[in-house]
Amino acid sequence: MKKFIILSTVVLVSACAIRAGNINFWPERNQWIEDLQTLPITFYDTSMQVAKTELVTQRNYPSNKVLSARVGYSVVDDKTSRKIQYAKEMVRANQDGGLTSIAAPVLYKKAQQVDLLGEVILPECNERYALIPTEEKDFVALIDNKGHLYNKIGQIRNDRLALLNTDFIVYPETFSFTPTIETKMEMTSPIKGYDIKYGGIKGDYLTFIYYRFDAPNNNGVQDSGEFEVLSYPKDKRLIDLYGVKIKIINIFKDSIEYMILAK
Repeated sequence: MKKFIILSTVVLVSACAIRAGNINFWPERNQWIEDLQTLPITFYDTSMQVAKTELVTQRNYPSNKVLSARVGYSVVDDKTSRKIQYAKEMVRANQDGGLTSIAAPVLYKKAQQVDLLGEVILPECNERYALIPTEEKDFVALIDNKGHLYNKIGQIRNDRLALLNTDFIVYPETFSFTPTIETKMEMTSPIKGYDIKYGGIKGDYLTFIYYRFDAPNNNGVQDSGEFEVLSYPKDKRLIDLYGVKIKIINIFKDSIEYMILAK
């Protein structure tokens, strides 16, 4: 009898140990069930994409006009930069509204722009619905190709979409999203050309700094550029700056007056 009691105790303790540890003997089975209850998502790239590039030339080359330049400022320049236009597709709410239910509402402000995170195909109608973010992390609303909201929201889990059972009502009925494009412009540093700046007086010399933007580096690859200091006697009134002829009219402490001569 004592042996039976001891054996029973061991079995009970062992059973409690297994229950307390909550050991999962079939993780693959759980994942399989999860996949059956969720939808695969095709994710979109929500970063800005290059939409257009163009070269923009800035030329400061007025001839036969009296000009002035302070130390560190351009005397003459002819340089080209690259202008890059970025864009990404978004959607915008046409008015205040969203989804309401007995649970917390999902609301958007008029003209609010939101990303398109990805899309799913709903089996019940075999139609594509885009996913848009809500205020709650990992929870998304769904819109059709006309911008109308679906009456359920979902949660992104393991890169799949789990639809919640709660039914929502679109309010107001005319609420929807319309396509929009967010854009951004960026101008690069000069990629070719030159810029000649006044460097000031150094002893008996006028100095100029010649910046070249298309100079190759030691590997033959275009680098950010190089510069060279050019010096001319102060009493020399006609000078040649790499093919650009200028006439010095007046020399002041921190600036000069000059004229670019026509070629």
